[in-house]
Amino acid sequence: ARASFAHDHLDLDPDHHAGTPQQQLPAVPGSYAGSQQGLGSTAGSTGSFQPLQDPGRKSASYQRSSVDQRASIDSVASKASSTGSKRSSFALEADADVVETDHYGRPSFAPFEKAMASRGAVFEASLPVDLAEMYRRLAVLLPQAPIPLVTVLQLWGVTDPREAQETVQIFVMQGVLKAATLPDGATWLLVSPDHQQYVLADHPTKVSEWHSAVLNIYRKQVIATRYLQQQKLLQQGGAAAAAALAMLTGLQDDEILPSQFINDGYIWLAMTHHLMGAGLTDQVRALLIDPSWLEVKLHCYGVAAVVDDFRTYLQVNNDLTVKAVLQAFQMSLSCCMERSHLPMMRHQLVLRLMAAAQASAAADADTRDSSEVGSARESDSNIRRISSQRSQRANSSSDSGAGAVGGSGPSPSHKQLHQQYQLEMRDWFSMQYKQCRASASLLPLPGSQLLAYTPDQQQQQLPPHLMCYTPSLRQAGGLHRMALRGHLGPIRSVVITRDGKDVLTASDDGGVQVWDMDIGDCILQLQVPQQLTAQPFPGSPTGLPGAGGGNKSPVPLTALAVTADGGCCLSGDAEGWLNCWNLKTGQLVHRVRAHRGRLNALEVDSSGSRCITGGQDRTAKLWSLPAATPSINRSMSLQGVLPAASPLNPAATASGSLIGILQLEFELTGHGLEHADTGAVLDVAISSDGVLGVTVSDDMKVKVWDLDQQMCVQTCRGHSGWVVSAQFIGNTHNFVTASHDETAQAWDAWTGECLGTLIGHSGRLNAVQASADGRVIVTVSDDMTARVWESMDFTCIGVLTGHTGWINNVALLRNGRQCVTVSGDGTARVWDTNSGKCLQILEGHSGDVTCVVLTNRGRFAVTGSVDGTAQVWDLSAQDVSSLNVHQGKVGY
Repeated sequence: ARASFAHDHLDLDPDHHAGTPQQQLPAVPGSYAGSQQGLGSTAGSTGSFQPLQDPGRKSASYQRSSVDQRASIDSVASKASSTGSKRSSFALEADADVVETDHYGRPSFAPFEKAMASRGAVFEASLPVDLAEMYRRLAVLLPQAPIPLVTVLQLWGVTDPREAQETVQIFVMQGVLKAATLPDGATWLLVSPDHQQYVLADHPTKVSEWHSAVLNIYRKQVIATRYLQQQKLLQQGGAAAAAALAMLTGLQDDEILPSQFINDGYIWLAMTHHLMGAGLTDQVRALLIDPSWLEVKLHCYGVAAVVDDFRTYLQVNNDLTVKAVLQAFQMSLSCCMERSHLPMMRHQLVLRLMAAAQASAAADADTRDSSEVGSARESDSNIRRISSQRSQRANSSSDSGAGAVGGSGPSPSHKQLHQQYQLEMRDWFSMQYKQCRASASLLPLPGSQLLAYTPDQQQQQLPPHLMCYTPSLRQAGGLHRMALRGHLGPIRSVVITRDGKDVLTASDDGGVQVWDMDIGDCILQLQVPQQLTAQPFPGSPTGLPGAGGGNKSPVPLTALAVTADGGCCLSGDAEGWLNCWNLKTGQLVHRVRAHRGRLNALEVDSSGSRCITGGQDRTAKLWSLPAATPSINRSMSLQGVLPAASPLNPAATASGSLIGILQLEFELTGHGLEHADTGAVLDVAISSDGVLGVTVSDDMKVKVWDLDQQMCVQTCRGHSGWVVSAQFIGNTHNFVTASHDETAQAWDAWTGECLGTLIGHSGRLNAVQASADGRVIVTVSDDMTARVWESMDFTCIGVLTGHTGWINNVALLRNGRQCVTVSGDGTARVWDTNSGKCLQILEGHSGDVTCVVLTNRGRFAVTGSVDGTAQVWDLSAQDVSSLNVHQGKVGY
């Protein structure tokens, strides 16, 4: 069987990373030769090494500014290693019986300990000039990514193996680097992120130059490979060899594309990082819309690495074409990952962008057929001007050294951007469709020459794919915007920050994940450290530890909320713990045992200063929240640790911390007094002004609380079953409750009077929602229907039928004109509340859909399911699908 793409393009044989293929290269200008494995051995190595010389360096020799200064550095290194071996640093991590590697064949480094890293300014000042320059150049390497020693030495311009060994040893002893030697002799390095942050902050003007130096290393490798191919062709002779030689001779060195770089296990992963750092945004864009590159990187480094490339680019470029390709890429993931031995990314993207390309072609035809020729010419001029502005911004970002958007002149309007998108999408689709039709003509590759070919050439001969003439696959740009995959258990709660930029999901896997709404990648992972689940947490009023301990399974999350300013996230779990997270730093600020049983409900007031929790222990509790800083750092991906201040920059994390901890203000008791086996608080609600709170329980009672006076003002009786949901109606102090007795009831909070009973369902109610303007109420039930009620006289004005399973939840637009229901049938539906008509069916989940939330303006909906995914839907888009599609299994 053929190897998968992952094995084809990133061979697990470490010789590919150790530079074995390059050992045969001749000694030509700009090439490297000699034994590279000698650099990976311990002391006593005599292997020679001739790396590429950096033209930016005045001298390629390894000079020292002062013998005394070098002696002082060696002394510091010796002191730092006084507790361990003083042998070559290359052998330090090889002392273990087995060097752990990841599934790409690279060493798996342990995280840096912050206490080991020296202060960057003090360390840099103590270095000789040439060592200081080497130290600074490490800053531009991709954080947390291992890199071969061979590449680092070329970046430094080091030629002597002994001097290379001494240099790396100094940096390892000072906590700047980690080094590991694999059994094959290849050495890999990992740079301390603390030192990288210091250098980037202290030398911002040199960053672009250093990124360019890294890219030049790989460009020169391509040049050397071409030279070797030319020599082989000259030796072979013949007409075919002469033709190939003529083609190679005609290639210009400045025409080398990033996709032609020879992968050493690092550069393909870090390609976008270095191109953006060097200001080459146009080359990044070319990679992101190249299906072959996306497929190769997907199988080499996984989904997260590819999506991170899109995020890095789109943070500085509002490129509609790249966004469309990203959406199509995310929709194609499951198919491509399940069949990694088949190159199908190009076909998937083409077929999922077919509707967008057809719309672009139709719009272009309408423009050209119109009588207003002058307007068409003006439109083309605008498109050219936008492209020119994008190039200017790319050059400006290169000059700034930080990849920021620059340039002068007015920004293009939304209409002009859309016109440019239509033109680019039409041309992109035409080119990719032709390549799909011609893909079957590609010839097999010799295994020995695999690394010398581009990703396009690495696709082996395969039978042609079936190409649809109509948009039969689910289309990018339609209803389904993206799928958020990452949880290992069912998703129970979904919330959106008020600015609409981020989605938070809580799951049975015990974690909260924060997703970027625009890109779709996970920017924060909030997981309580396992050691905290087995011991009391400081500040807990009960001092009770989590149940179990050690390697116990994750505790499912049951509730999730975020403050209005987006700075604080609260999560509750099945053991009654309440966790408070800082969304700026990903820090777990406080963890408290709020209830002696399951935490069932959580609600934050509109000001973000207080919250109410309801638990299985028959109590509800009012908490005051710490103040927060409202921005999220999208460059972080944390695992819920409690980070200390960086030794290089002690104020970096402290400036983003929350002020104060969770404070218990008032315990709301009174449920379950009549029967000991009832009284669990199932839901809570807070009025829009934050004055009143409501708790509902399985004791069939509703209690109203004055949160300022901290007292119960009313107990409402009337339901004959569990009361499971409560919601205040608009900005009033009236509220509505839903019960398993198949009814909902509206109440006056101050008097406790029942204003009306909403009768009509034939099954137990699961949830009730009221629109923000207080005009409409919607109830959902096990009878597979939702009902719309007028809030003035509580009459039913519509019955929403169509689901084939129980309805779990509902979300309403602020004006109440539309709502979205989610059901056990695995679908969500969008309804017009005035007419009762089903506007759209949202299909994409493979299990029970449990929760739904809408953005403020109601354009996007996010649904969560027991299948472990959250789906983002664009409710303003048209559902593009073919009418003539198969409804069952395809046979003959």
